Amino acid sequence: MSKEFDALRGEMLAWQNRRFTVLTASTSLVTGILGLDGVMKGDAVLDWGLVSGLLWFFLGSSAVLTWYAGRANAKIAAYLIVFHEADSDGWETRLKLMKDQGLDWFNLNRVVLLIYVGLGILSFVVPWAVRGHQVATGWHIIVLVVTGGWFSFGLGLLLLPGPRQRYEERWRKQGGV
Repeated sequence: MSKEFDALRGEMLAWQNRRFTVLTASTSLVTGILGLDGVMKGDAVLDWGLVSGLLWFFLGSSAVLTWYAGRANAKIAAYLIVFHEADSDGWETRLKLMKDQGLDWFNLNRVVLLIYVGLGILSFVVPWAVRGHQVATGWHIIVLVVTGGWFSFGLGLLLLPGPRQRYEERWRKQGGV
C-alpha cells in the first residue's frame, strides 16, 4: 500500500476516535453534572431550566461535532474509493455497496443519537424533579426553547444521509477519473 493510503486510513481512525471521545466526554459530563445536581438537591438559586438548557446546549454541540467528524470520514472514504480502490474492491468500496443495499442502517450516528436523546431526557427530568417540579417562567422558558432547538438541530444532523456519494463524484471530477 502507498504511504498516502496509510496516512489517510490513519486520519480516518483519528476522526473516528474523536467521535468516541466526544461521546465519552459528553456522557461523563452530563451524568456528572446531573449526579452533583441530585446530590446537592438542586440549589434554589439555580433554576432547573438553566441546568437543563446548559446540558442541552452541550449535547447539541457534541452532536454537531460528531456529525462533522463523520463528514470528514466520508470525504476521506470517497477519496480512497476513487484514487486507491479504482482497480480493486477494497474495504471502502465494499462498505459502500453494503450501505447502498441498506444493510448498514444502524450506524454509529444512530447509536450516538439514541445515547444523546437519552441524556437529553435525563437532562430535563432530573433537574426538574430534584427541584420539586418547578414551573419554568420568563426568560428560563426562552433559554429552554433556544437550547432545545440547538439540541434538536444537532440530533437532526445525525439523521442526515451520508455525503459519501457526493464527495465521490467531486473527487472523480477533480481527479479526471
